[in-house]
Amino acid sequence: MGKTHFGRPWRATEAGQQGRRQFSIVVALVLVWPLCLASACAQLGLRDRVLARVPSPDGQFIAVCQEVPALDGPNHDLRLERPEGGVAARIWSGGDNYGCGDITWSPDGRMLAILIRHMSTVVVLNTEWARAHLDIVPPVPWRQFTFSTDRILYRAKNLRFSNNGEIEFTVCESRTKSDACIAPDETRRFAVEPPPESTIRR
Repeated sequence: MGKTHFGRPWRATEAGQQGRRQFSIVVALVLVWPLCLASACAQLGLRDRVLARVPSPDGQFIAVCQEVPALDGPNHDLRLERPEGGVAARIWSGGDNYGCGDITWSPDGRMLAILIRHMSTVVVLNTEWARAHLDIVPPVPWRQFTFSTDRILYRAKNLRFSNNGEIEFTVCESRTKSDACIAPDETRRFAVEPPPESTIRR
């Protein structure tokens, strides 16, 4: 028996709320999309631009980040495509607060890292696992590393793997997510390995 909420099973209540939210979004899209101009739709979050296409080191796959239209969005979808065309696997989905600032593969192709610049956050995906499970949908094994704190906000850029087990990027201190830097750039490094299957969050 799930946790109760106002006398009803919590899971059922949550599922109903999620279903109503999804239905509302679909209705809004059906009604709004034919009526709004391109610029107005973009402001609403109804965009579907491809933001990045990054080939894997062995050339067998391309990591593609694309916007997903959503009210107050857009959300973001990361997938693996084959060079000749076609989606091989959808490996990660992020809300409008995420995005794909930088995307980089580890030299051996076992990991893919995404930089969320304004949050100074790095998401690391186990692409070795994803490539062995191409019939899956998100999520795949992943871990998130955040370097901003409640007291200090960092903006990040220039994400890269310095080797198969180390990520490197540049940060600067900022007052808000949209402000310019108020301190010189610093280089940060941290060790990383492919996240295990136990890190899958459903």
